[in-house]
Amino acid sequence: MALNDYVDAYCERMDPGLWAEPFNATSNAGFAVAAALLYVRLRRSPTPAPMSIRLLPALLLLVGVGSLAFHTMATVWAGWLDTGFILAFACVFFYAFFRHSGGASWQWSAAAAFGFFWLSFGAKAWLPDLGLNGSEAYSPMLVGLFAMTAWVQRYPQVSRLFFSASLLLCVSIVLRTVDRAVCDAFPLGTHFLWHLLNAAVLYILTAAMMNKKA
Repeated sequence: MALNDYVDAYCERMDPGLWAEPFNATSNAGFAVAAALLYVRLRRSPTPAPMSIRLLPALLLLVGVGSLAFHTMATVWAGWLDTGFILAFACVFFYAFFRHSGGASWQWSAAAAFGFFWLSFGAKAWLPDLGLNGSEAYSPMLVGLFAMTAWVQRYPQVSRLFFSASLLLCVSIVLRTVDRAVCDAFPLGTHFLWHLLNAAVLYILTAAMMNKKA
């Protein structure tokens, strides 16, 4: 498959046009809003945050940029950009969590991030196709998130936020999964809701981690 090949993967898209997915495209503004709010939190923090945490708002903005590119260009290369920015954010988040919230060494934190990368990158190869519209690829992220929730249970407020975000991600994955299935009844599809809920999930998780740094 060539990098410029057309990708028709979502209910809302009806043709190869640049603006054929207006709701899927504009809903990426949620990531920009979440990134801006996190940046403000960092600026108002009385103590400087570690570099890995300071990178997260910028990476979150790039998640929105990559997704916007994919839902407007609808090409293979834009899809890789979309996936790449999501993986970049998640890997840095995993590192920052284990290093600065979990108190692990940088070596173990890096190993956790690297392991997550390979599990997620190769998810389509080692996970069975369950007919979930490609949502199986997000199972390592969901499992990792519930594991992190258990890790921070000694901090009740942070644990509650992580648990709430985990449940919200479950809802988000369901909405991503049923996007094509609901096309006849709801031509807009549900993928744009996946974007909005994910922006909320990543904001909650990052804000909670900013409040609990080792």
